[in-house]
Amino acid sequence: MKKLISFFFIIFIFNTVVSAQTDTIRINGIKFITVKQTVKNIDFDDKKDTVLKFYRMENGKAKYLLSHYLHAYSADCNNEFTDIGSYKIQNDSLIFITKYLQKTGLDPIPVMRKQIYKADAKGRLSNIYDWEQQRSGEWVEVQSNH
Repeated sequence: MKKLISFFFIIFIFNTVVSAQTDTIRINGIKFITVKQTVKNIDFDDKKDTVLKFYRMENGKAKYLLSHYLHAYSADCNNEFTDIGSYKIQNDSLIFITKYLQKTGLDPIPVMRKQIYKADAKGRLSNIYDWEQQRSGEWVEVQSNH
């Protein structure tokens, strides 16, 4: 119980978190924790984003793995953008979909992104698919920054 309280204290210590909700999922028999957080938008004080963070349980401790935005807002001087994300578990894979919406429709941004992470027998995640759908309908592989 003390470890669980410490875990939640770390999550709430940052003043950007407005609220959080946790859930437990299993992939390949490995326990994962998801933390869905409503957070203050970095650039706009009147906007809130929703992020889903994934943790793998190791020796009773939550090990952070990755984050996926379920809702994110941004804007520039000519347009407003909203990212709508979702995820699903399919066998040993975690599949993320992000739909990119824009107010004007004039910016040359992708329409959608699909990412697939495969969990091995120890619960380690490997990115096996990361592609974006362009406005033309063509799918293009996302180039890694690493």
